[in-house]
Amino acid sequence: MKSKRYFWQPELSLAIIYWSITFIILFYGLIVTLENTRPFLKGNLIIGLFFVFAAIGLHRYLTINEKGITIHYSLIWRKQFLPSSHIDVILDRKDGIIIKQKGLGDYQLSMSKKQRQRFLEATAAQFPEIKIKEENVKISHD
Repeated sequence: MKSKRYFWQPELSLAIIYWSITFIILFYGLIVTLENTRPFLKGNLIIGLFFVFAAIGLHRYLTINEKGITIHYSLIWRKQFLPSSHIDVILDRKDGIIIKQKGLGDYQLSMSKKQRQRFLEATAAQFPEIKIKEENVKISHD
C-alpha cells in the first residue's frame, strides 16, 4: 500500500522567495514567447525550466510509516527519517507544525489547515505515545 503524502513548505520568507523566482522564470518565458509570432525554442525552453522548478518546489512532503515519520525535501535524494521514539512533541500551530525531538533539533513545517489536520490525525492514530499540543500562535512566533 502506498503511504499517504502530507505536503509542506519551508518558512514563509523562504517559500515566498522561491516561488517568486520560479514565477519570474515563467513570466520571462512568456515574454520571450509572445515577442515572436511563431513558436520559439528559447521561450519554450524557459517555460520548461519553470515547470522543472515548480515540480521541485512541490516535492516537499511527509510520510508516516510503522517506525516513524520521513521528511522528504525538494532535493529528491534528501530525506530525513525521524523515529517515533525520538519525537518528543508535535506542536500544532496556526500555519503549520513544529516537530520537537528529544535532545535534537526542531523541524518547522508550514502546512495548509487540511493537510495539517490529516497529518495530526494519522500521527495520533499511528503513534498514540507522541504528544500533540495545540498552540494559538504562528510558526514564525519563535
